[in-house]
Amino acid sequence: MRLQEHIIISSVAAAALAPAWGIQNSLLFLVSAVMIDSDHYLDYLYRTKAKDWSPARMFRYYDKMSLMEKNDPEMLGFSLCHNAEIFLLVYLLAIFTHLNLFMVILSGMFFHLVLDMFWLKHHKVFFIRSYSLIEYKIRKRLLLKKGLNPQNFFDKLFKLSVD
Repeated sequence: MRLQEHIIISSVAAAALAPAWGIQNSLLFLVSAVMIDSDHYLDYLYRTKAKDWSPARMFRYYDKMSLMEKNDPEMLGFSLCHNAEIFLLVYLLAIFTHLNLFMVILSGMFFHLVLDMFWLKHHKVFFIRSYSLIEYKIRKRLLLKKGLNPQNFFDKLFKLSVD
């Protein structure tokens, strides 16, 4: 799902939550629902070996990815903040610190992930992304055993996005 869509849908959800949650918690929900996507920029820097810091090219990179990912057997996505382990970490912070702040952040993250899952399911690429670091490691190992390397997909994608 595109960033603009996340901003619009999450803003509507935050506005709907405001009467019950208050302005501060609703804004925190909105920020966490949108900022979870900052991991895509970090992934772009990692995939390009920090050779390119351009946000414009990063968006072009992800636009091209959505066109290519469905048909490439080497595609295996992993987003640092979109995985079960990060969600568990935020949940544990909420439980052990007794701070509502972390539950609000977790709610925004969860809302974002559900939107992504609907989008991925609608585009028939639900399993193109791994939802856990453990799952990613297992699936990557299986691809490598088949002679497929997920990094090849990202290298091709980078070359197309800088042209």
